[in-house]
Amino acid sequence: MRFGFLFALQPTVITRRAREAVGLFDVRYRIGADYSYLANLCRRFDANFVSLPMAIKHEYARDGTRLNEGHLSTGSTRFEFERDLLHQFDELFGANRGEDAEIAALRRARQLVVGRAALGQGNRAEAVRYLGEARHAAAWLVRLAPTPAIANRIYIGLQRAGTLGGELLEGPAAWARFARKAWSRVPLRR
Repeated sequence: MRFGFLFALQPTVITRRAREAVGLFDVRYRIGADYSYLANLCRRFDANFVSLPMAIKHEYARDGTRLNEGHLSTGSTRFEFERDLLHQFDELFGANRGEDAEIAALRRARQLVVGRAALGQGNRAEAVRYLGEARHAAAWLVRLAPTPAIANRIYIGLQRAGTLGGELLEGPAAWARFARKAWSRVPLRR
């Protein structure tokens, strides 16, 4: 739960004693309230995770068309969802933020996700706020770009370029390894 992992609540088996002890969802969070609910259950009671597919999230109707319902963590509600998860993370793990380096790093990672969600929805002020708090260089991009949409396109392009560069240098092609091997075979004249 510290790493933001959210498992499906539908196949979760909860005893009556556990449900009564933890109560209902926190009504302050419109989206993603199951995150803190499950975290509180896990804190108070033993939890066992079975690593098997136990719920199917359907993307398409039987005829192959997209469903009218979208995911809460994508689309128009993504920023609110990610912000709610950050607030819940703070309540669960961030009481003394300055004391635990791991929690501080995980919080910055969550802030980056919130900032990217805000940027994706064109919310410049919130994107700058969360990216800045995450100490991410993208905050400057958002400030300097003419519009949030342009900043988002540039950011996505830079991410893709970084991924491609990583694949070229470390992936199956491994150009750096290829170049070193080729260079080692070049006879040196003395």
